[in-house]
Amino acid sequence: MKAFLMYRDRDFELQKAPPPNEDDLTRDLELPTLLRAMALEDDFLQDVARRALLSGLTDPASILYRQDILRDCLKNEAVVRDVYALAVETIENKRKNYWFYGSSRYPNPSLMLHSSVEVLGMLVGMLKRLRAMADARAGGFSSEGFSTLFAMLKRELDDEYFAKIEDHLRELRFKNGVLISAKLGEGNKGRDYVLRKPNENKQSWLRRPLSKKSPYTRFASRTATRAEPGL
Repeated sequence: MKAFLMYRDRDFELQKAPPPNEDDLTRDLELPTLLRAMALEDDFLQDVARRALLSGLTDPASILYRQDILRDCLKNEAVVRDVYALAVETIENKRKNYWFYGSSRYPNPSLMLHSSVEVLGMLVGMLKRLRAMADARAGGFSSEGFSTLFAMLKRELDDEYFAKIEDHLRELRFKNGVLISAKLGEGNKGRDYVLRKPNENKQSWLRRPLSKKSPYTRFASRTATRAEPGL
């Protein structure tokens, strides 16, 4: 998803090389003082502002495009700050989750899966909040850049999208166990294990092996093993 708030048809290049006269320009214009005032001790904003100031525009249409967006920002300061705060909160929550679950030197696979699902669930919640902001506040913006952004949020983050994501997250929690197929190797030891998509069968996991049409040949620890054809 592209915001397109710096350019009409492309994203702002944070990794773009600075101009050759960066040091002289920074010193002559006293940019450090200006950047500190702009960023208010936010290191990320200070870095973005520095790169933006050093990437001058010469195209009148692009300049007018940004000025319209800036007018919208000044007119809707609280909304813009809320959107930025949501982005910061999302990044911080993701870092906290990684620190809690990913700091172990020998991570547990089950714990890693649980952590990943939790992070995805958190991100979905944040996207829902962003969509709600777009629904409630888009009418106060008139610039082409913000109008395009809010229209894109409503189009791409629709109810169908969230319903599909929620279904995927429910499956990833494996509340009905894990379906695995395997072949029998030497000494009847299992080999070539493959994780399978669960059946749509709504029976309890305990009753499934007892069903006449059940494909299961073995069941243990809530994990079903299905024999491959011909074995």
